Amino acid sequence: MKLDGTIAIASLIELKREGYQPRRDVVLEFSGDEETTMKTSAIIADKLADADLVLNIDVGGGVLNEQTGLPEYFTWRGAEKTYADFELTVTDPGGHSSQPRKVNAINKLATALLRIQDQSFTPELNDLTRAYFLNAATNQEKMRTAVPRR
Repeated sequence: MKLDGTIAIASLIELKREGYQPRRDVVLEFSGDEETTMKTSAIIADKLADADLVLNIDVGGGVLNEQTGLPEYFTWRGAEKTYADFELTVTDPGGHSSQPRKVNAINKLATALLRIQDQSFTPELNDLTRAYFLNAATNQEKMRTAVPRR
């Protein structure tokens, strides 16, 4: 994350140095609690609720050319993320362990989990994700035809 944050800061400084004038304020936000209860992110989201554009450099990545070590590309990803927990409760009349029944809570839970595993969800595209995939495809083509830089 430190590299991603550094690249974001350097990029915004360079854009300003080159005279770029965005149509709205660009807010760069950093948090690191996406794998917890996201309390910090919730506080930041509340404080920045009226902002037009917030960049949270929490995910991104790039590719370095294996021969030259030079960067091929760097991406920032955009999404609406939220934290969610799911709880699955299975009830069953039960019985005595000396007379195990074929239909029982453990087997019902296992069956339900397998049904969830087999579920196929349709990806949802919006303007942001569509633009990402179109640009990623363009970069892939450039990488295939690029002459290694020295």
